[in-house]
Amino acid sequence: MTKNRFLWDKPFEILTLLRTSKDRLFSYKVSRLTNTTADRTSTILKEFEKMKIINRKKEGRRIYLTLTKEGESIADFLTKIKKLTI
Repeated sequence: MTKNRFLWDKPFEILTLLRTSKDRLFSYKVSRLTNTTADRTSTILKEFEKMKIINRKKEGRRIYLTLTKEGESIADFLTKIKKLTI
């Protein structure tokens, strides 16, 4: 993913979903909730992990996703920007 794609709809949607969800999320559930293919979701999540925005934690057969402190800050900031542009 190139830097200019960061603010595209799906990465933004995934970040805000991870920030606002009350459920524990894993990759497949994120794909379903954002109406994104599993491949695209996986690509976005890998980029987020490289950027240290998310953590993955394996429990049993599932790998749960959480935002890092930096990821939470970014998600909050992007949500504020989106509210200003609506």
